[in-house]
Amino acid sequence: MSQLVDDHRPIQYFLRPIQCFFANCEHNAAIYVPLSPKNIMTIKQYLLPVWLKMTELQAFINSKTIKLCPKELASLFHEIYSDIKNIIKEFSDRIKPVNKSLLKFRKGKLHEEEMNNGLIEIVKSSLREKIDFYLEQIRLLKEKLDNEKTKRLNQSTKPKASPRSPRRPSTPSSLISLAESEQYLHTNNHNNNNMSTPHSNSTPPMTPRSQQRTDKIKSQESPSKEKLDSSREQIHSKNSTETPLTTSRPVSSQSLNEKYINVLLLGESGVGKSTFINALINYITFENFEEACTSKPIVAIPVSFMMTVGDNFEEKIIHFGRKNSNEDHNHPGQSVTQHCRSYIFAISSQTKIRLIDTPGMGDTRGLTQDDMNLEHIISFISNLSHLNAICILLKPNEAKLNIVVRSYFDRLLNFLGEAARENIVFCFTNTRSTFFSPGNTGPLLKKMLESCRIKNILYKKANTFCFDSEAFRYLVALTNQIEFDEYQKKEYQQSWTSSFKESTRLLEYLCGDQLEPYSQIKWKSIEHARLIINQMIRPILETTRNLCRNIIQLEQHRTNQLINLFPIVLPQPLTICYKCEPVRKRYSEFLILLHDLHTVLDSCKDCIHPRQDHVELDYDLQYQIVHDRDRKTLENMKFNFKQLKGAILEFGEFYANTRNISNKKDEILSTLNQMIIEEKQLSSTNDATYLNQSLYKILQDLRKQYKEAQETFELVELSDIYQRIEEIKVPRLLAHPISDKYSSIETLIINDHIWFDEINDILSYFPNLHRLSIDYLEGIRNKQLKIDSINLISLTYVNLKVQCLDFNQFEQLIIGYFQQVESLYLSSRYDVDYLNANRWQQLILNHMKNLKIFDLYHIDLKRFDNNNSQEIYHDLIDNFVSPFWIKRQWFFTHHHKQQGNCHTGYFYSTNPYKRKDYTLYYGTDGNNCQHYQQTNFNKINHVRVCGTQSKNSIINYFPNVTELTFDLSNDLITINLNRIFPLSKLTKLVIECYQFPFKQLIKLLYSTVNLNLLKLRRTSIKDTEYELIQQSEFFQMISNKNMIKNLVIDECCTLKNIQLFVDLCPRLQQLTSGMNRKEFLSIVRFLLSKNDKNIQNLSFLCILHAPKVSLKEMKKFIKLEKVLENYSINHVDRKLYLW
Repeated sequence: MSQLVDDHRPIQYFLRPIQCFFANCEHNAAIYVPLSPKNIMTIKQYLLPVWLKMTELQAFINSKTIKLCPKELASLFHEIYSDIKNIIKEFSDRIKPVNKSLLKFRKGKLHEEEMNNGLIEIVKSSLREKIDFYLEQIRLLKEKLDNEKTKRLNQSTKPKASPRSPRRPSTPSSLISLAESEQYLHTNNHNNNNMSTPHSNSTPPMTPRSQQRTDKIKSQESPSKEKLDSSREQIHSKNSTETPLTTSRPVSSQSLNEKYINVLLLGESGVGKSTFINALINYITFENFEEACTSKPIVAIPVSFMMTVGDNFEEKIIHFGRKNSNEDHNHPGQSVTQHCRSYIFAISSQTKIRLIDTPGMGDTRGLTQDDMNLEHIISFISNLSHLNAICILLKPNEAKLNIVVRSYFDRLLNFLGEAARENIVFCFTNTRSTFFSPGNTGPLLKKMLESCRIKNILYKKANTFCFDSEAFRYLVALTNQIEFDEYQKKEYQQSWTSSFKESTRLLEYLCGDQLEPYSQIKWKSIEHARLIINQMIRPILETTRNLCRNIIQLEQHRTNQLINLFPIVLPQPLTICYKCEPVRKRYSEFLILLHDLHTVLDSCKDCIHPRQDHVELDYDLQYQIVHDRDRKTLENMKFNFKQLKGAILEFGEFYANTRNISNKKDEILSTLNQMIIEEKQLSSTNDATYLNQSLYKILQDLRKQYKEAQETFELVELSDIYQRIEEIKVPRLLAHPISDKYSSIETLIINDHIWFDEINDILSYFPNLHRLSIDYLEGIRNKQLKIDSINLISLTYVNLKVQCLDFNQFEQLIIGYFQQVESLYLSSRYDVDYLNANRWQQLILNHMKNLKIFDLYHIDLKRFDNNNSQEIYHDLIDNFVSPFWIKRQWFFTHHHKQQGNCHTGYFYSTNPYKRKDYTLYYGTDGNNCQHYQQTNFNKINHVRVCGTQSKNSIINYFPNVTELTFDLSNDLITINLNRIFPLSKLTKLVIECYQFPFKQLIKLLYSTVNLNLLKLRRTSIKDTEYELIQQSEFFQMISNKNMIKNLVIDECCTLKNIQLFVDLCPRLQQLTSGMNRKEFLSIVRFLLSKNDKNIQNLSFLCILHAPKVSLKEMKKFIKLEKVLENYSINHVDRKLYLW
């Protein structure tokens, strides 16, 4: 048909008035009411999320999963299968009236409110909850199915000896998984449908290499733009159970026990980066060339190449692998790989390699495209915690190195910093023609490295590897029924053998000790700082603008409504177009412009405007109205505005300083100008009820100050910029995320005071949280806080210390965030409801079904007589001995002590199997409860000693204690310590009491010979004692004997104090201490000059309670005295850190 165009023309359609066909049709009778932007937003908001979820249920019904499930799961699958069919029918019944309502509305027969009510009714109905429930059931059942498959695979697989080199890392059955919502690759020995679940947390066991084959490659692309609207639903549905959408950025860390080797691949377009990845996977997977030939090759990235076949050299294009939108083979000269993408494969149960494929250098679309590609690469790797290797791929026998390659190389090293030189690796592709050597490219590369700004870049045999991918192409060609003669087969076999050896050597180099990970902490450069600031610009300026809105409202007493920012992380980067007309919407006393989101590749799919008129976004910004009119709120807002404004001006000075180094435009000024244009446009309505005019003036004034700051030409230190960045990035200051960088964080420790009403904003930044510890969580400030349920499905460990947080608020925390928690460690005060066994039992049964470790420590200060206190606590504890508590082996006891007129009751758990901390009360009078003796003391590794007098009746022994803490002190306390636990096993000693005599400390150190860390609240040394102490033989003996390397003194020490402890701990490596301001420089000189032999090993210094001016003093001292060459220094939260 394509050759007979005249005979087979395509059908053409023409639009004609209906009167041409039906003359009697009245023109005016037809009424059409178009949907307004508001109508469309309502449909997106209410109907689209439900429809998207329904498509997932329909996909399950249409899949073959039910046919593949084992017998033991079949009944469950059939039951869910039947229920989902009923839900689909119910949805169909409910959607029919909505369809009719839309038709009536478009015909002008229905009011807008009636139509919207029908949409909202679907969301409010129980249907949505049913859909969410069964989607979760499908996920759980699929996990069970995958676990069953893994069990069967393990039972049928027996390991056999491998003839290969023992140094070569072996590969588990789940060989490869492409990370971060990109693709997932798996290997198994079943048919194509038996795929492992990519989200499974378990790592399959090691299997023989001969069985490690991949029969199927599953590609999961990033979610489409439309799926965003399902996450918007969270604004209106507080009971949402949707899992947070993942992004297409790399996750910096996975399991706490897994080691990731991150390898960045760079090279000119066409050098073969994608083919290199494919070939490497096959070298690792197959035992030998013969096995590879008889198996289906593994293709992580789809391949397309041309081969000449036959005696007439007929050209044939070979395709293999599932088509991928990230690989464009249709435009020669352009980079085939369009965006960065990472591919992960395991080489052991705890070690995985992440290969990062990147767009090629020297794209035919020009230097602008090369710049965009490089910025994309830099942005991508900035989300990694570290890089192990920067792999430069080159072709051998190049006549000259492309100038773009030199430019890429220089700019990347400028971004990563000079220390990156240690992690550069060179890989040569297509080296069969040069006998697996660098060929003529070698001398050119040496010359380029000599002229590079960063010197001493290693280029030797150790970090240079030569490959050839022809053997992989041969394997792919075989699957396309291409025939080869024996000579060709022999050539490809030799190519395989050589490349196989090089791949072994490469893996040993990447995973060995000679290549240290290059942590992102070391990526300190002007380019890196500018990138981070660019990522922060929109969050900073949008937060600043919104603070101004709320400050204006509160100062003018116009309303008690405040505007909160509600960001929704996008599943993939989208854009907004400033040329398209936005929607105006009123929030409280302000008009705000809402821009529609567009998808842009080479051109925009949603509008006709060019790409340069679009701005890329990582999140969609929505707004919420809250009620709060507190004086403290206004003061906090003004303080935050001042902080953000200071950061904006300082970043402006930094931009001005680095203008000659980087010729990029000022993104802060550009964004600020756009905001001013928007507010001017909104102010032109001349409606006095809106306050946009006031906001317009404030933003104008901010722009004026910004330009003035840039004209001062004041020198800004790079270290000060990084410090300012860290100060601004804290969640409580920024109202929405800087990027998705926080999303990969799994452990969060907050050693600071936070309010109950701040917890929602903070936790929203960390959707992948596994462990949470908060040192001081305080309630009361806003008892009526509305908690948005955040699905922290990975959060299993929580350690909280709460104060003035009543049990009702605590229950809100559990229901909102902690329903998946397995280990709960809670320290509470005052509210007696924390000792209500019945409330705890109901809370655990209904909302903490996974709880395994329950550790409660409660302190209550009461002014009543001692006897009443005993009775009250005994009565409370008696309620914790029901079968519910006994079955779970959670036991409780209490202790009561008197200090002056104040009585203190301590209530704490003594789980005999799980508790590792124990509080030992000296001076108890037998008032402990029945479970006191049930504690398994063999499990205890930390003992806290409390009390004011020693009792010889203490007979309990803790054989495995390694940490000891003293709360109260008396000369008699240490007399019988060895009867309680072996002092020689202690590695950590903490003395928190204020009066612990130094002589008593010396006696204690005599017995704690393996102590590594010593922490003191106060030193308690008299001026007259220093010389006597230092001259005593006992002091000298302890000095020669102890192994203390880490010393913490939480008070302002004098020079004499420091000198004494340096003599006492001659192996000191880390020192944390306060310092007398008058002797600050004298102490610093003593510690840094290292004239004293006892401080030769000191590598870390932390000065507590240090004012910010101490940072400048320290820098000036180091520069003048020239005492250090390689060091890092920072000032955070009144602490000065020096490495």
